[in-house]
Amino acid sequence: LEGYGLDAGDLWKHSIAVAFGSKFISEMKKPELTNDAFTAGLIHDAGKLILDKFIAERWELFEEFMSEGDHTFLEAEKAILELDHSEAASEVCRTWNIPKSITLAIRYHHHPARSSENMLVYIVHAADAIAMMTGLGLGIDGTLYEMDETAMPFLGLTETEVSEVMTKVISAAKNITGQDKA
Repeated sequence: LEGYGLDAGDLWKHSIAVAFGSKFISEMKKPELTNDAFTAGLIHDAGKLILDKFIAERWELFEEFMSEGDHTFLEAEKAILELDHSEAASEVCRTWNIPKSITLAIRYHHHPARSSENMLVYIVHAADAIAMMTGLGLGIDGTLYEMDETAMPFLGLTETEVSEVMTKVISAAKNITGQDKA
């Protein structure tokens, strides 16, 4: 995905990492959401597939916008394209009748505080941040990315649990992508 600075397979690796991270967090904090958490994590960035071409075509505008300060790539998407990848993906999910809980998790995975304290949204958000910390499938849009300060307290996640999830995510991602056999 040229617009996002992702090499072949990077979005897949990141999606797998977020899916497993969401699953592991859910198993610890809200087991009844485990299947939805895995699914939402797996497709949370599907909007990147939709927007990539438009970003690549407007790359100079993105560079200019982001050079004007501490703007995130997500802010650039919104300012230049008038929607970001999470909005694009959630709209497609809504059109395809994907369950509302999953659609909501995708829509707000970068801004969980806007979700009216939705547990699934916070789980996917935290898993996304943890996946970014692992470096799996990290593209240009990972710059300046931070976990929402309310996420860990809301989920009751400790630093130790985040480290455990990170270790399990790396192992699961390597296993499923075949990198553990190299």
